[in-house]
Amino acid sequence: MFIFAHNSARSQMVERPVNGLYSRALDAKSAGTRPGRVHPLAVRETAELGIDISNQGFKSLDVFEGRLFDHVVMVCSNAAEACPFFLGG
Repeated sequence: MFIFAHNSARSQMVERPVNGLYSRALDAKSAGTRPGRVHPLAVRETAELGIDISNQGFKSLDVFEGRLFDHVVMVCSNAAEACPFFLGG
């Protein structure tokens, strides 16, 4: 689980490639503490790598309430301030 503030760029750029490259071993998820829309530049940059995230929706952390994760990575300090403790990991 990758937690970001907006789940609009970096998280989208991590989730899809991890699942594409390591789907037999990993099931990556991402969410935001204050989700926004997927940023067009994130779509463009990943497209240059041959990865399409254009149809990937943004998700609120609430979607994963009650789920357990082996690892939780909080990537930005804004997310840490809004979510200092995540019970799922």
